[in-house]
Amino acid sequence: MSAKPILLAMVGTAMLCCASMAFAQNLNISDATRELQESWNKHPLLVVGDMHGSREIPAIVASTLESSTGRVLVALELPHDEQELVNNYIDNKVDARKALLASAFWARPLNRQDGRSSQGMLELLSTIQGMRRAGKHIDVVCIGGSEGSQAIDAAMYARLTQARGAGQFDRALVYVGNAHAAAFDAPDDQASLGTLLRSSNPLIVDISSRCGSIWACGKEGTCGVMSMEHMTCAETGGVARKSGERLGADSLLVLPAFHASPPAITTVQSIHDVGKNGHEGP
Repeated sequence: MSAKPILLAMVGTAMLCCASMAFAQNLNISDATRELQESWNKHPLLVVGDMHGSREIPAIVASTLESSTGRVLVALELPHDEQELVNNYIDNKVDARKALLASAFWARPLNRQDGRSSQGMLELLSTIQGMRRAGKHIDVVCIGGSEGSQAIDAAMYARLTQARGAGQFDRALVYVGNAHAAAFDAPDDQASLGTLLRSSNPLIVDISSRCGSIWACGKEGTCGVMSMEHMTCAETGGVARKSGERLGADSLLVLPAFHASPPAITTVQSIHDVGKNGHEGP
């Protein structure tokens, strides 16, 4: 969601959670993956709402992709000018990883890393790379950009629509921040990506948690490991499906806890030098 505060990253989840919903008990990553797989089998256009900076959500998306068949398009909220670098990486070209991590987006200072260039996201791209090497037909389109908040969803929709029209894809998985994925009634110039996709009959699934941590940007402008302990952690995770009016998503998958996924450019040692406010240590 292009450096938007964590408050905005949570808005879709907050709206979803405000309804009275009954949750299945003890949802884990395998359960969440199975839910996505079953949903994708019924709806060729699956939109996954992300809370940036967790280890769990990219892993669930990766496992879901591994079960896919046919020609698959994956749309990611990465800047569209990263497309060539991403293509080179998933094609396993020489020095592609080094070039990707050296780009202006992936190599941002730690206090500007918003969770979209995390180790989890790099591992997701690595999974796609392995699938392509194994002969699977899977393409990636980077639909993010530098447009202002009023225009970014329309721009993402245009890039996604162009990519879907350019290839004969059997199914598509759109993986974006939950504020972009959520579908609510809004004027055309304020519509989210999820809202703009309504005519394509997508299935929108939001993945969240009530506790743990993520790597994200706070409203003060600092980025780093953000604790979610202020949220209600006592309830177990589960699955809620919409009933009655649309709640922004068709399903809400709630995991027991998230674990922060630091930027891909960091090393294990450098993580220990990053304070909780996102600033680098001495």
